[in-house]
Amino acid sequence: MLIDDLIHDSNGILRIGDHREHRNAIRRAVRRGDLVEVLPRITLARGLELNTRALATAAALWDPNAIITGRAAAALSYWPEARVQRVDVVSRRTTDSNRYFVIMRHRIPPELTMPADGMTVAVPELTALHSWERGDRVTLVEALRHRAITAESLATCHAALDRRHRAADRRQALRAAAGNPWSILELDLHDIYRANGITGWRGNSAVEAGGNRYVLDVKFDRPRLAVEVDGYEFHANRSAFETDRQRQAELVAAGWRVLRFTADMIRRRPELVVCQTRAATRITR
Repeated sequence: MLIDDLIHDSNGILRIGDHREHRNAIRRAVRRGDLVEVLPRITLARGLELNTRALATAAALWDPNAIITGRAAAALSYWPEARVQRVDVVSRRTTDSNRYFVIMRHRIPPELTMPADGMTVAVPELTALHSWERGDRVTLVEALRHRAITAESLATCHAALDRRHRAADRRQALRAAAGNPWSILELDLHDIYRANGITGWRGNSAVEAGGNRYVLDVKFDRPRLAVEVDGYEFHANRSAFETDRQRQAELVAAGWRVLRFTADMIRRRPELVVCQTRAATRITR
């Protein structure tokens, strides 16, 4: 029962150095599979290795100066429902990355960190940039959707970083954030518009219609055109269907033309998206 007591008293997170008199018992528990060694001399109770917060706590126990970044930092701050495969950790300590952690050794300015439940995490702007550098666009989009960052705050963060390290990737992230996309589909639509020279639009901008305030996926002010991106998951029940139709009716009654594009149209028929958008802006004018 000794190991069970240790696990209970430590909330399932054990640093072997804190229990030297029981280290052999802890090692046996690791071999049995009751404990999982996720970092050198840091173990978690079986099952906690799937928990982002527990892994981040283990990293802080391994290195009190460690900084959690990437999607794990988002999960610990503005995006709690984020799915995290591995926890990104910036540390000066030396160990290899493993199935639970990506260990990095570059420097993060103190002003780009913040406390979170006894740990240190990267601010949302740096979290978004680090994720983008590694091919994860969703974390930046979610930061914008949760209003954890703005295009302006992202640019300020970029200016505080080493301009030589992955600067081209970060500039691409700044261009994406300028459109204020709240989903990957919206980001794809913005890319189509930019690539084809379609200007005069803003992403996720609010308007008043029918006494209600609506946030339009894309808004053209001068032609008074709303472009809505339809992902199936957002319209898969009757309530969402009814709300969506009321929204469109009130926008049209208030003088807005409405274009709707599906995921298939955006990803497989971008030329149709361009053609219809240009036609709608000409008709409205």
